[in-house]
Parts: sequence; structure tokens; C-alpha cells
Amino acid sequence: MTIKRGDNLPVVSKLVEPSGRSTYRFIKKNNVSSDDFSKYWLPLEDIGCTYEEGTSGLYSVDVPASTDIHKAYELLELGESSGVWEFEEANCAHTVG
Repeated sequence: MTIKRGDNLPVVSKLVEPSGRSTYRFIKKNNVSSDDFSKYWLPLEDIGCTYEEGTSGLYSVDVPASTDIHKAYELLELGESSGVWEFEEANCAHTVG
């Protein structure tokens, strides 16, 4: 169900059916070259992750339900520890055990 706010932007009011997909956000460091970014992003892409780029170096990362969430998290941590980005979890919908 979607409710309209006064500014006509949609607002999610409830989850109808969970997808099992997880979402992370990261901000790319200003001094990172596109080659360095690719070096750390491509392994995430290889395991099925995709991203949408926002403004000012902000990214939203989608991790499919079929992707090993532990591997994806490990790769996100590697990019962070290497100084390529800082990341945070937005929603972990994977079953973690």
C-alpha cells in the first residue's frame, strides 16, 4: 500500500512480500580513481550485486537473495579497509546463520 504525502512523493507504509534481498549504502572516497573503484567493485558484481549511484559519491548496493551475504559483506569491508569507500547496512533481508 502506498500513501501520498502532501508533496505527492510515495511513502511505503508496509511490506507486502519480502524479497530476501539486502541493501547497503556506501560513499566513495573523493580521492579514489575509477580504476581503484572498479578493482573493489567488480568482485561484488561478480557475485551478483548491483548498485545505483546517487549524488556526491553516494551509492546504494543491492545484494540478491541468492548471493552469499557473508561474501558480499566481506567484500564491502575490504573496500572500506582499503580506503575506497565507507559503507553501512540499510537492510539485511538474508537469513544469517
